[in-house]
Amino acid sequence: SKVVNKETLNPWILVGTVVVVIGCILLVLFGSHESPSFTAQELMDLYSNPAYIAYLCAAGALCIASYLMYQFGKRRVPGGMDKSPKEIGVWYRWLPIFYTLFSAVIGTQSVLYGKSMSLLLRTSLSGDNQADQWYTWLVVILFMSCACFWVVRFNKGLKMFPVSIIMPTLQVGWILLSMISGSLYFQEI
Repeated sequence: SKVVNKETLNPWILVGTVVVVIGCILLVLFGSHESPSFTAQELMDLYSNPAYIAYLCAAGALCIASYLMYQFGKRRVPGGMDKSPKEIGVWYRWLPIFYTLFSAVIGTQSVLYGKSMSLLLRTSLSGDNQADQWYTWLVVILFMSCACFWVVRFNKGLKMFPVSIIMPTLQVGWILLSMISGSLYFQEI
């Protein structure tokens, strides 16, 4: 952001960058290194996990609440985020967070569906064809929908907010919600 957008770096940006890098390293070091195979039916059965059902309910409520708060805050900042932080007030910090939450809750489901597609492909390549299952095609459609939603929201966020604020906020929301969703759904805690 300093080179391309001519934004000034401050210690918090550097600390945030270091935290993101350390988080990624920890994910790789302590994440699951197994390569299981799942059929479409086994993936559908994972939806009956009470912890994942609770997550979906909480994530849905968070998505709706953060969207409503974002809309409320946006009305409180006429003219957008182009003003100085002092003019915008408390919404300068909260609008990017609310924007990220309602965007990431839906967008991060693409990670879950992407992994599901990978597992179904692995199962198909091992001889148990999953292409004839309706759920396989639903996963493909959901993956494309959630991934497109995330890319659009991500790019809109980059246009609406300062890069040094929205980029780490989007990345933290993306990584955190992807980890929670995937670990609960695939029971990899």
